[in-house]
Amino acid sequence: MLAGGDQSEIRTLLHLLSKGEVARSVNDQLHSLVSDLYGLYQETTEEAWEAIPRPPRLTDDKLAAAIEALVQCELPKHKSIVESRDKDLSAARAGDWLTLAGGGLAKCVLGGKTSYYNKPIDDGLAEIYRALVRHAKGVLVGQLADQTRAARQFLQKFDEHYRRLKLSRRALRFEDITLALGKSKLVERAEQLAFRLDTRLSHLLFDEFQDTSLEQWNVLRPLVEDVANRSDGFSQTTSDSEVGWEQCI
Repeated sequence: MLAGGDQSEIRTLLHLLSKGEVARSVNDQLHSLVSDLYGLYQETTEEAWEAIPRPPRLTDDKLAAAIEALVQCELPKHKSIVESRDKDLSAARAGDWLTLAGGGLAKCVLGGKTSYYNKPIDDGLAEIYRALVRHAKGVLVGQLADQTRAARQFLQKFDEHYRRLKLSRRALRFEDITLALGKSKLVERAEQLAFRLDTRLSHLLFDEFQDTSLEQWNVLRPLVEDVANRSDGFSQTTSDSEVGWEQCI
């Protein structure tokens, strides 16, 4: 899949997925992504992966002005406060927004506190920090949205290749059958199903219902609704921890 794809596009996806950091091998990273999220990809729509709102960021000019204002602001004469401000300046200049927003004066301002090391926080200083933290939020949430989009794009490519591979080998996995049934609009074919079964379902018993996946429920729900909507119908969900088999007979 990787060898036959657009190498530039693949590099971009990998960069987004790793946030530009190389902590694991590409193979380990992609294996983990498929293992953890491929099932979720199959159960969700593209819109779900695009649902993270992107908070606004400061423009380059406004960001530079906020950083300069932090340089020029008057601080209480306290060594720890000056050190905290200097650390935040370094983080802002380096684009390390997680460090800036995660502690020190920024955390104090976000928490609504009006003092730091028992020294009052000037309103002007607080406003500078609020602007920088809003920008940090925009950057960090934007990165998360980019990662989520990249994950879906990769899983889509994986799904396309995986489907072709299974088709070439005439193979199916158990979950493929569940997914196919879930998309078969069974709810519109209740009469046809009853004809094929030569009977109308009147009772349903689900053991260990809490282990039912969303896709499995999509298959079962039309049957449950058909039974429940008829006065002679009955459905029961049960767990071994709640009721023994002898009580279900």
